[in-house]
This record gives sequence, C-alpha cells and structure tokens, in this order.
Amino acid sequence: MAEQEAFAGKSILLIDRDAKAANDRTWCFWEKGSGYFEPLVHHTWQQLWLRHPKGNIHLALDGYQYKLIRGIDFYKHGFSIIRQAPNMSLLLGEVKEVKPEEGAVLVGDDWITTDQIFSSVLLEQPVLRPGEYYLLQHFRGWWVETESDFFDPESADLMN
Repeated sequence: MAEQEAFAGKSILLIDRDAKAANDRTWCFWEKGSGYFEPLVHHTWQQLWLRHPKGNIHLALDGYQYKLIRGIDFYKHGFSIIRQAPNMSLLLGEVKEVKPEEGAVLVGDDWITTDQIFSSVLLEQPVLRPGEYYLLQHFRGWWVETESDFFDPESADLMN
C-alpha cells in the first residue's frame, strides 16, 4: 500500500501486536525468474524431492525455482518501507475487536475509527455454500544440522 499511487493521499495506520524483531518464520514459494521479493530471497532450490514410504519422487520445476524468505528479512524490509512512507504510521497493540460496519477497531482499551479496514487476520470462519471448503494451511518445518554432510543444499526435501 505504501508504494501504490492510489493510496498516496490517504493516511494509513498499520496495527500489529508485535514489533517483529525475531526470525520466527520463513516463507517458501515457487517463482519463475525474479519477482518483487527477490532482494529478500535467502536461498533458492532448483531441485525438489517429495519423500514417500513407497519411493522418492523428483519434482520437475519446469523453469520455476523454489525460494525461501526469512521472516526477519521480510520484517526489516516492510518496516523500512513503512518508516519512509509519509502517509503511514505503525501502532503496536493487540486488536481485540473489529466492527467493520462501523469502521471501528478496538486496540487495547482504545477504539480507532476509520473509513476503511483491511485485515490480514481471519476473525471468524467464513460461511460456506455447498461444495465450498475452508482450509487454513500451515506447514511446520525444522532446521536440521548433522555432524557430517547428509543433505544436498541444492535440493529441497518436501513433506519428508
């Protein structure tokens, strides 16, 4: 939003409960070529393996790369953009309630009112029609270090 001309004349308040000073997560994704987040990419893989009890499957990427962004790099980048944007402010606090129809957000003990609310947090499960499904997807991973070289740093193992 900080880089979009449509928001240049708007005051934007970003509310987050945490200062994001820890490397608490990573994001991995497939991409062809270089994208917007390329300066933040910590590692790329050209090869992927799916490990399965019935055998290992090499995944053809067809020109894609599997890329990893560390959380701390993403946070530093994002907050740097926010600090430089003259129309953006950051408020650290817990969002306790949102009343979208009233344009109101309760942060701590204070109500903040606005014309528009954009939320990246799903406050309640959506109402689904027949044939629709709700999926909140998370993957858990670990950094594994071995005494001797075991893993191929040029290949990523998925679902192992």
